Amino acid sequence: KLIDQQVDSIDDSSHREFLQQEIDASRRRDMLQQEHLKCQQAIDGFAVELSCNSTIQSAATAGEIFTRR
Repeated sequence: KLIDQQVDSIDDSSHREFLQQEIDASRRRDMLQQEHLKCQQAIDGFAVELSCNSTIQSAATAGEIFTRR
């Protein structure tokens, strides 16, 4: 009977440890997803900025062409 109790307590502690690992993994996954989202937003923002700059550049170039004529 004592052995059964020891086995039960080992099962409980290993189950708790497993749950803790699951929680840790879930937190890490959430943090990575948040980091990924931040990076994606930064990349998108940079792409928009580049696009705006290139539009301004195109407009300026077009303006120069028109003023030369």
